[in-house]
Amino acid sequence: MNQTTNQDKIETLSPIQNIPPSATQNFTGQDEYLERLHNHFDKNDAVGRKMFLLYGMGGIGKTQICLKFKDEVSDHYHHIFWIDATSKDTIEQSIKDIHKINVKIIGSENSYSAIKILQWISTLQKEWLIIFDNADGSPELIEKYLPPSGNRGNILITSRNSEHKRIVSPMNSMEVSEMSRDTAIELLLKASGLNETPQKYYGVAEQICTKFYFLPLAIDQAGAYINAGKCSIENYISIFDKYRSKLLNSGRFRGASKYERTVYGTWEVSFQKILQMANDDEDEENAVAAKYAIKLINICAFIHHENISDEIFARAAMYYPIHMEYNNQREKVCFLWGMDTTILNIDEYNNWNEIQYRDSIGILLSFSLIKRTFDHEKFGLHPLVQLWCQDRLELNERKTWIWNARGMLLSSISYKDIHTYQISIIPHIMQNLSHEDMSNTLTSMSNLAHAYDNLGKWTEAEMLGTQVLEMYTRILGKEHPDTLTSMSNLALAYSNVGKWTEAEMMATQVLEVRARILGKEHPDTLTSMSNLALAYSNVGKWTEAEMLGTQVLEMYTRILGKEHPNTLTSMSNLALAYGDLGKWTEAEMMGTQVLEIRARILGKEHPYTLTSMDNLAHAYGNLGKWTEAEMLRTQVLEIRARILGKEHPNTLTSMALNDLLHT
Repeated sequence: MNQTTNQDKIETLSPIQNIPPSATQNFTGQDEYLERLHNHFDKNDAVGRKMFLLYGMGGIGKTQICLKFKDEVSDHYHHIFWIDATSKDTIEQSIKDIHKINVKIIGSENSYSAIKILQWISTLQKEWLIIFDNADGSPELIEKYLPPSGNRGNILITSRNSEHKRIVSPMNSMEVSEMSRDTAIELLLKASGLNETPQKYYGVAEQICTKFYFLPLAIDQAGAYINAGKCSIENYISIFDKYRSKLLNSGRFRGASKYERTVYGTWEVSFQKILQMANDDEDEENAVAAKYAIKLINICAFIHHENISDEIFARAAMYYPIHMEYNNQREKVCFLWGMDTTILNIDEYNNWNEIQYRDSIGILLSFSLIKRTFDHEKFGLHPLVQLWCQDRLELNERKTWIWNARGMLLSSISYKDIHTYQISIIPHIMQNLSHEDMSNTLTSMSNLAHAYDNLGKWTEAEMLGTQVLEMYTRILGKEHPDTLTSMSNLALAYSNVGKWTEAEMMATQVLEVRARILGKEHPDTLTSMSNLALAYSNVGKWTEAEMLGTQVLEMYTRILGKEHPNTLTSMSNLALAYGDLGKWTEAEMMGTQVLEIRARILGKEHPYTLTSMDNLAHAYGNLGKWTEAEMLRTQVLEIRARILGKEHPNTLTSMALNDLLHT
């Protein structure tokens, strides 16, 4: 009589074990990921154990892709084991479930041990596949539960943590990203029960998918809400705009995927794990990094979601003390007062703590809450993750972090900056200002007008500056310092758009009020005199411009010194006045002095230095020094085109002037 061995019994078992339901009936697209998995696991080569990692942010569809892959290969594998790898406890429970199904083969339930089950799996003769789903912890945890004898079997891992690449090797991994536009629309129409007449609803479906930035979980749950009859697909966006947080937090409409967490809930789980790390007294270094990671994600909630550079944080730590010293010396209220200075991440030596910063970034990356750019110098976060970061904060916390984010951005700006850096953070500043409450609207609008001016968007700067002045005048009165500052800024905007008469009239008003209230030698009064002298030049009042410019230069030199920025500006303006009067030798001498000092102090590529070069080239041209003029103008054009872009007004001006030299 023949005896049956344990291995023979194993081969008679049901091929699929402890598996959750199949992929949702609404499963759509994702062919590139399925094709990659088939290419990896279906190859009949003798390379030993095959392993692969699908990683990406929560809600991106990793589990559904694995379920679909499992459905497609169920006839190929004799054994498929599904392990919930959320934590050590869930892994142990999944392995226990495998034991229960195979208790007759493996042994009594009383003799259970994870190692014994894993050893049993490693001895299976026919093809087997283990799927470790939601392995969002450390790679070390998964390594403990890999079947021994690593030359057999197939293992697929899904995780938010890309560090699992070191288990499978980077070449055997793939990041799951947002759906394509067409695939996302198809999913929404299926989930909404409207896929029988797709063309009728395509346009509005596209708007909804765009609103969710093509995140599968959000789209699936939006479809479930519509399918439940809560609203029509046409009305969904208006309802979402009013009740965004409630809809993305609601567990009542989980969609066909039956994902156990809401859209916001999937990221909240990650946040709570970081919070646990921050409160871990046994690993102080990691706890400190986790605490700063929380601050980083709160800052990122209130700046632009893309192109967040490491440079912002490094520069803020460097320049914050300089900003504070400058404002304290002038006894001015500083925009940095009240900012939480711990966000600057300064170590005991008063330097930026780059190691801690990178550890904190690493924590956020490990949960796929942020994503690095290819150059590893910037990062970003999914727009819906950013909305979650905002919505999870109470109103008072939101105000605090709006202010902290603004302080971080403004601290990073140096008075000696070239335009390149300032332009790079304008999207972040504008995004931050969009969160402003009404109490600070005027300041925000003024800052935004200044941002437009830096970008060369002078028409927008003028329009916004006009609104700011009207509001300041109505609320604070005509002679309030902030009203006068807004008038001065608008006068400069008028000059930039060629409204020189209006600029002169406004500059005259500002000077009269400031001289009367502050005195003739107050710094703000001197600034007004300098601005009016420039306005005189623009309207052809060159003698008046020269006289007023000479007064300003004398007072600035006496009060502030020869190399103060305001003194240099007044010298530059006076040189222009000399040129307007045909005094080109005097213009050349003064322009040369300004250029030498600015190049030495600010650097050769600073906007003010480039302006000085341009002005001096103009003087050279009028003195017949064509070679010197052409050399300077060529340098200015090259630098402006590289830094500002070919279509910036200042670059276009340089191109026009350069062309004139060759006609």
